[in-house]
Amino acid sequence: MTKRILTAIVALGVLAPFLIFSDTNLLLVLSGVLSGFALFEILDCVGLSKNLFITLPTLAVSSAAVIMTRLIGDTNRYFVLIFLLFFIYIVYMMAISVLSRGTVPLSDTAIATIASIYIIFGFCSVVLLRDLSYGRYIYLIAFLVPWMCDAGSYFIGTKFGRRKLIPDVSPKKTVEGAVGGIAFGTVSAIIYGFIINRFFSVGTNYIALLTGGFIISILSEMGDLIASHIKRHYSKKDYGTVFPGHGGVLDRFDSIIATAPFLYFLCFMIPAFEIFF
Repeated sequence: MTKRILTAIVALGVLAPFLIFSDTNLLLVLSGVLSGFALFEILDCVGLSKNLFITLPTLAVSSAAVIMTRLIGDTNRYFVLIFLLFFIYIVYMMAISVLSRGTVPLSDTAIATIASIYIIFGFCSVVLLRDLSYGRYIYLIAFLVPWMCDAGSYFIGTKFGRRKLIPDVSPKKTVEGAVGGIAFGTVSAIIYGFIINRFFSVGTNYIALLTGGFIISILSEMGDLIASHIKRHYSKKDYGTVFPGHGGVLDRFDSIIATAPFLYFLCFMIPAFEIFF
């Protein structure tokens, strides 16, 4: 417990400059570095990290995708290019499996490919959120809600948890913890909106925050379960040791990867869903 808290404090201290100066390319660097670590962790989990024909192209695709979030000014053009980039990556990865003559299992390649795209777009979405109108306030929701949901799930589950949620996937998660996490995440979104409204004189849509916070909290729980499911499939306890007491980058950012794209599309594609104004 003490190790988890100390690690969280140190991690926040390291992340703080990147978040404070998010209007610069520091956020781009942060997203790229975290994406790179997470990709190596997922490739290591499925047993493909030592294959340079897979690892290097995967990291290259990640770097290109993150850089393009700000290099390509037009959003529509960005998504066309990202679709093309991911399509080429999928074909390449499947071709590697075919040409390997059985040494690179198709099932492992498929999981690595899907998970890699999922991870890359998750971290790209953080930058895309920051570049929206009022993005300086919106993108932090992608961190705040999942982390508060995770904290709520941990503390409520530890104290009141009785019924196991999905023990085959995540043995320690309970129904009570999941409900507590969703409640914590939703309430944190409302409180965050109040703080932004009160101290930064920014209009706040509390209905949007309530709705978005609730859905994001559910997705946060699902992102955690998805990452756990892959770990259990490959008999791994943690994805890495980057964060002592927490595990690897994927162990700490799995919920953010799942929620950031949803929050982005919610804000970008639904004009009526205006969180701040």
